[in-house]
Amino acid sequence: MEGDLATQETQQEPQDLRSVLESALDKQEAPEAQSAAPTETAAEARARDEAGRFAPKPEEAKPAEQLPEKRPPSSWKKDAAAEFDKLPAHVQDEILRRETDFHRGIEGFKTHADLGKSMERAIQPYMQTIQSLGVSPDAAVSKLLQADHILRTSAPDQKAAYLSQLAQEYGIDLGQAQAMPQKDPYTLQLEQRLAQIQSQQQQFMQSQQQQQQESLNSEIQQFAKDAVHFEAVREDMAALLQAGRAKDLKDAYDMAVYANPQTRQALLEQQRQEALKQAQSAAIAARAKSAAVSVRGSSPASGSASAPTSLRAALEAAFNG
Repeated sequence: MEGDLATQETQQEPQDLRSVLESALDKQEAPEAQSAAPTETAAEARARDEAGRFAPKPEEAKPAEQLPEKRPPSSWKKDAAAEFDKLPAHVQDEILRRETDFHRGIEGFKTHADLGKSMERAIQPYMQTIQSLGVSPDAAVSKLLQADHILRTSAPDQKAAYLSQLAQEYGIDLGQAQAMPQKDPYTLQLEQRLAQIQSQQQQFMQSQQQQQQESLNSEIQQFAKDAVHFEAVREDMAALLQAGRAKDLKDAYDMAVYANPQTRQALLEQQRQEALKQAQSAAIAARAKSAAVSVRGSSPASGSASAPTSLRAALEAAFNG
């Protein structure tokens, strides 16, 4: 029996050295692979995707991106802004969209306003000429640009015809202009510089005149507050000042009021009323003084002088002391 077992074991064992080594290595790596392989319980088991990779755990999913907080427009008043959060989301979106469109529109208006200011500064030195022609500034600028366009882009014969028309309108003899000697560049540069200086001087003088006019208007308005007859004689005052017959506003006002029959009568009546008030005050003071002297200088039995009973008597008493 034991012999049979030994024979079976001998038959099962490898017979060559290579088989023995491979068998020993397989037995050694098997426990290590089993110990290294992670054991996955049913609780830890996760689903896999088509590629065999683990799907992300629920707690590992990325949080949803938070939308920016909606705030009411900055132009809203505090009480209205407090109600903004109560509005539906689509209403908030519409309000914010309209607010954005409004600000974009303001930016567009600002661009046009800046252009208008720059154009106004450019044409200001020539406003007197434009007004004398009886045209608006935009029409004058359009006409100049039209002339430049024709002289630059038209055919040669059209350029010559238009230039001849312009010369006729401005009173220029083209034949005489052709006969005139050409100026050297240095002279032209000096003339351009001189024209620039004259333009700057003209702008400065206009600015000074505008400031003086504003100061004079302010002075006239202040004077008119206390001048009763100012509106009736303002034109006469202006004529007196322009002619140099009055030295200042008050002098012109007095002269104009006295020269006008209606205002002169009113002025005389005013002066009479003021003189009458002063006389009445003087008479009352004189009567009081006379009564005090009479009381101190007379005896109880003697009679006292009667006080003035009329305005004339009061004036006479005041003047006689």
